[in-house]
Amino acid sequence: AYFGEEGKELITVDIIRLGGRKGTSSVRYTTQDSSAKAGVKYQRTVGQAVFEEGEWLKSFTVGITQDEIWSPTLDFKVVLYDPEGCTVPADGKSTRIKIIDDDMFPSNKYTKELQRGSAGIEEINQWGLFFEYLMLNFGHEGLGRSSVITMMFDQMKNMYLFFLLKARTYLVNVVFDTDNPATRAELIGVPPTEPDLDARTTAACWVGLTYILPMLFLHIWDISKVKMDLEGRSRVFLQTSIFRKYLNYSEQSRSKVRVSHMQVAIMNNTADLAKAYVNVLEMMQMLGKIVLLVFFMLTQDPQALPILALIPALMVVFGWARSDRLSKASEYAGPLKKVLIDLTCETCAKYRLIADYSQRAQMNELFSQRASELRRSLIPEKEVELNNNYFPMWLSPLFTGGYIAFAARMVLTGELSLGVFLATLSVFNEVCGDFSGLYRHIMDINTKLDSLKTLTKYFNMETEVLVLKDLCEHRRKWTQDAVAKVIQQLPPPDASGLLRSDLIPISLNHVTFGYSDGSGGSVLQDVCLSVPQGKMVAVVGTPGSGKASFMRLLAQTIFPVSGHIEIAQHLRVLFVAQLPVLFDQSPWKNIAFGRPDLKDVEIAHSILKELHMPQTLELLKTDVDAKRARSNWRGEATGEERGGPLADANAAKGGENGDYIALQSADTARDDSRIAVDDDMEADEKTTLLASCCSADTELEGVEIYDDFSWQERLSFTEQVKLCLARALLMNPEVLVLHRPFHNYDAPAQKLVARVLRDHMANRGLCLPAETWAERRPRTLFFTPESVVQAQLADVIWQIDPVSASVYEISPQELRPDFCTSENAQMVAKLREQWQSPHAKGG
Repeated sequence: AYFGEEGKELITVDIIRLGGRKGTSSVRYTTQDSSAKAGVKYQRTVGQAVFEEGEWLKSFTVGITQDEIWSPTLDFKVVLYDPEGCTVPADGKSTRIKIIDDDMFPSNKYTKELQRGSAGIEEINQWGLFFEYLMLNFGHEGLGRSSVITMMFDQMKNMYLFFLLKARTYLVNVVFDTDNPATRAELIGVPPTEPDLDARTTAACWVGLTYILPMLFLHIWDISKVKMDLEGRSRVFLQTSIFRKYLNYSEQSRSKVRVSHMQVAIMNNTADLAKAYVNVLEMMQMLGKIVLLVFFMLTQDPQALPILALIPALMVVFGWARSDRLSKASEYAGPLKKVLIDLTCETCAKYRLIADYSQRAQMNELFSQRASELRRSLIPEKEVELNNNYFPMWLSPLFTGGYIAFAARMVLTGELSLGVFLATLSVFNEVCGDFSGLYRHIMDINTKLDSLKTLTKYFNMETEVLVLKDLCEHRRKWTQDAVAKVIQQLPPPDASGLLRSDLIPISLNHVTFGYSDGSGGSVLQDVCLSVPQGKMVAVVGTPGSGKASFMRLLAQTIFPVSGHIEIAQHLRVLFVAQLPVLFDQSPWKNIAFGRPDLKDVEIAHSILKELHMPQTLELLKTDVDAKRARSNWRGEATGEERGGPLADANAAKGGENGDYIALQSADTARDDSRIAVDDDMEADEKTTLLASCCSADTELEGVEIYDDFSWQERLSFTEQVKLCLARALLMNPEVLVLHRPFHNYDAPAQKLVARVLRDHMANRGLCLPAETWAERRPRTLFFTPESVVQAQLADVIWQIDPVSASVYEISPQELRPDFCTSENAQMVAKLREQWQSPHAKGG
């Protein structure tokens, strides 16, 4: 993917023409919304790239919108379409542009403190931080507009209450005051000639009707609020943002955040903040209500205002005195909740170890102890919360009783009308209730400020996007220079199936690497190596020599301290670890994870058969039947209309669509760079256009809920490892990096896997049609072998020397059984002798 920074207004996108560069070729391009929206985060761009004779590079720019509002790393697509005189591969026609936001969460006001991490966050006034969070919500597209609408229409309830107070006063003082003839003239909606009793009855009916009608509008508005779902939208905004942020964390940041803590942040902390935001909107409605009630008091009974003013004064004093009590009471329970969650997650993840060592009783006792500690820590919090809530509850009877004693004589002497007196009692009750609600909301928000601090910490942790941006820019420039060099060479013969771009080697240019904590010293020091594309490379070394780190460097999941690993930008790189990793999804979703848009499911079946995976093939049958049954039940389309395939193992071949049914596939952002060649063109005129910044980055949308994970337990460990290898072979990247791919197999399975990998390289993709071999780019494979025999399968052998922190190429004849280098073999033998000597003496 490309990376653009908000501070830089334009980002340059390249389109590279590979092949003979004969004649004129063209392709159109357009931007396409994803998480970033045109007009908000970037400027929509549409155009056409025309390559004249001999031209191989065209560039265009996309404008990035600069703002001061924080957002996670959002992205959009650039899509190539409508090619003329060339071919754009279907799965290589797009690339993603990620927008790196340069703002701090929730705003830049506290940048200096936020840059210092947790210590700096603790120094920030928590209510000031919460205010900045509120402004972030108001600045968010959709949330801010909906919030303003909510605050405006919520005042309808206050207007209705104001009307009710006036109506009650009118009923008592006018409609029902039959002793005062003057009130006859104040009756509304009745003819002057109507008898007094009938007129007053009619007026009362009109008042009753006006009680009822506004409720219809209030009901409709509340239904609209439910559908608007401000709290849910605010929560989802935070959840998706923290999820995106986590996926862009650096290795160091990920190591600092436990999985259970991230789960709590996504599910609980975001819900707390969303609720706090909605509380603020509800408080605005309460404040509007109080303003109207005060206005009513001014017009009806000004003498009650001093008493009314005492209510907020007492609430402020009490709230100020008790503001920290609840926070201090709850700060003990917070860490204990995390401890209990951590213990639960670890017990579930490592149950087998607990059971094997017969430690269930110990874990039960430990869990009971932690749960009891948490229970006890919650008691002070509940006690403080109870006392806080009772204070405003006392205010209503105290002030209402006091006002009755104060105003009783005025009512009896006629100085104060009965209607105004009764309405004022209602006002006191309403005002006390509203101030009580305000107080509870403030206390509730106060308890949620710890969630804000937690999310603020997570949102501002270091990401790897700037490193990836620098890497992308370097690869872009290096690829352009490399292409400029190879196009000066003679084109490869047609029989080789190579383009000039295939002559660009994979190189290590003065690569130095070591871990920042200094635990492993310098793993690599000024390494310079090169290998042509299409080679199988074995990386050998003694245990602890840094093979795993070296393989991850090649796959660019970690990055050198200095120097560069040069891989052409249009080549996809995939790393497969030694241990299997399966998602809690269906078998098919696991197999096709790297190819969610796969149309030809027979390739997947063929790969599984090549790897001798009968268990997975059988599971796939069941998976297909379940998908098809749900599809038929829902009345959805099947086959090619669905856009995503899955093989029907029980169907007979020969139908119009063969033996496949189509499943709904996720929109893919995978920037596949496989080259497709137009068969109608001459060999020396073969031309391909593709976005030059390609990756295996995939964004899944519309993932179905799949809650049956028992199939994973039914698979043997070997089958699980094979499934991960099959997933990689199905994705079919140009550069495949396998760490210890033979470790989990017996001898026959090792031979099988070795043959499959060789076939994958020879055919440029396992089980793909031989007639399209020339349309695919050479496949390069890096792997760490377990034995000399496995290492000798490779075309090239790279030796890691941990003593000199260097890597160099050796011949098969130079291989040692323990993968030691000739320089340090004697030292290793001496260390082994020293280690064995005391054991021999003791034995």
